Amino acid sequence: MDGRSFASILLSEPSKVGTYPWRDAILIEWTTDHDDAAKHAENPLSVMIDTFNNTYRSLRIINESLGNLAYSEFVDYRKNWHFENILEYELFDLDKDPYELHNIYPQAPADLKKVLHERISEYYTCQGNSCP
Repeated sequence: MDGRSFASILLSEPSKVGTYPWRDAILIEWTTDHDDAAKHAENPLSVMIDTFNNTYRSLRIINESLGNLAYSEFVDYRKNWHFENILEYELFDLDKDPYELHNIYPQAPADLKKVLHERISEYYTCQGNSCP
């Protein structure tokens, strides 16, 4: 697992926990179950639990400038493992839409889309202590 240890926060006095500078986003990744997809390709009448294009990376962000957001990029893992050609984007304002029912990505400003894509790419490609 890449990133910084938060052991010092866990081991600190409870009254000091809020004083530590810490990250404001976390990367979430999901890759389709390759075995399930292969079995379905062999027998199209079988029940498929997951689909090829349900591979995604997401950022869960909570900070003062961007707000309380969930941002995701979806790809088809068979063609696009490195997230070069995104099939679908999702963006939710979790203060206004906690159940993620209204994707606001299409209406989001271009500069916000750019910032979110750059941040998720940074988190996705970092290694070890270089991770935010």
